[in-house]
Amino acid sequence: MVGISAPTGHEGNEALRGKLLGSGPIMKKIDLLVSEICWMVAQQTVVTVAFDTFNMLRPVFHGDFIRLEGRALSINRSSIVCQVSVYRHDFASDAFQLTHNAVVTFVAIGTGDGELPELFDPQKPVACEKLRALAQARKELSARWRKQQDEVETMGIITHAMIPSLPDKVHAARVLDIQSTILETRNNILPKHANQLGNVFGGVLLDWMDRAALQCARSFTKNYSMVTVGMNRVHFKLPINLDNLVSIRARIEIVVYRVEMPDNIQALSHTGYFEVLNLEEDNQRRREIHLGVTAKESDQDGMQALLKAYRRHLFERQDAELLDMAPIPLSVSRKFLDAPTPRLKEWKSKL
Repeated sequence: MVGISAPTGHEGNEALRGKLLGSGPIMKKIDLLVSEICWMVAQQTVVTVAFDTFNMLRPVFHGDFIRLEGRALSINRSSIVCQVSVYRHDFASDAFQLTHNAVVTFVAIGTGDGELPELFDPQKPVACEKLRALAQARKELSARWRKQQDEVETMGIITHAMIPSLPDKVHAARVLDIQSTILETRNNILPKHANQLGNVFGGVLLDWMDRAALQCARSFTKNYSMVTVGMNRVHFKLPINLDNLVSIRARIEIVVYRVEMPDNIQALSHTGYFEVLNLEEDNQRRREIHLGVTAKESDQDGMQALLKAYRRHLFERQDAELLDMAPIPLSVSRKFLDAPTPRLKEWKSKL
């Protein structure tokens, strides 16, 4: 089995020490660590194809020292699935606290010889077999999920009666039309955003998607104190290079378009779903949301989005069972130096 750990130092802006850190910078670190693991396995160029899940268990604050632990979960013919656990150092207790858990998929696109190696640890054969079975179960669930989502686009006219979770069927103090919640942003690409192939880093795109999701949620609730606590099925469909612009559209789903200039031709490149937590101003307590989202039946685009969201909700429990992995334990002790050697002890005794 392949694993790696990475102490990353202090995160965020030192001038904002103690304030809540968004999830974007953490996603960037996870993406970079997984790329290292996958390169170790494949020994060829690898790229991000999906963030299967990302869950925040505890907040991270500006100035925190964090540590990432990663390992490969499964290896197929050309793809590698990895898990990453993130820890922050709590100064008060002098202990590392688990903050995030993520499952990420990369694919090898280089010119390596043949298929990727088999994932195996002779000291843990039973654990390896369980991981293979889990990978197959995730693959089957993903296929069922995709089929459920694709069916919505071929159903014809969608009515309110087909969506049990609409606000008129659950309690909501105020209801907004889904079209009024849409937010769109555009990002220019700089050389620092791109890898050696000239394509935008997956972590950079995740950061931009997270910012769009947060702003969309803040506009919906009229509350700035919000943080991304979960991310699900973020798929990378097309690469984005230095010659393109990035257009991001946020509502119930976050979608990214690659914009080819100067003709302004758009192509869908990324999709994903973000869960954003609404907080009180102290960023410690949850604030309830008494709002709902609906769509007119004449707006079939909006109705499709709502029905897809309802169907995704039905998969949440199965997703949690397969993707809520036990965290990776810390790989090093708290000691930074080994015990003194006999020669060192002898040298000290002469001082």
